[in-house]
Amino acid sequence: MDKLTDLNSRRVKDSTVIVLNRFSKKLVGFLSIETDSDHFRFTDQKEFLWIIPEVQAVEMKKVISEEEEFFVFTKNEETGKEDRLSSRFLRFEVAKIQYQK
Repeated sequence: MDKLTDLNSRRVKDSTVIVLNRFSKKLVGFLSIETDSDHFRFTDQKEFLWIIPEVQAVEMKKVISEEEEFFVFTKNEETGKEDRLSSRFLRFEVAKIQYQK
C-alpha cells in the first residue's frame, strides 16, 4: 500500500506571515506557533515564531486578507494592557526568515 506524504513537510521552512502597521510600516508581530485551525495567532516574541514553507505562508496570508474583520491583539509596553488592532489598520505580508550568525 502506498504511503501518503504531506508535501509541506518536505518543503524548506523559511517563511512566516508578518503583521505591519499600515501607516507607520512598523512591525506589529508575526505568525505564532500557537496558531490552530480555527484561529490565527500573532506574537512579537521570537521564541513563538512559526516558520513554515513559503507556499503555506502565501495560503495563510490569502485567507487572512479575505476576512472582512480581523483583529490582532498586542501588548502595550508602557501600560501593560492588551490592545486590539483592526485589520483596517494592518498589512499582512509573507516574509523570509534570515538567521543571524
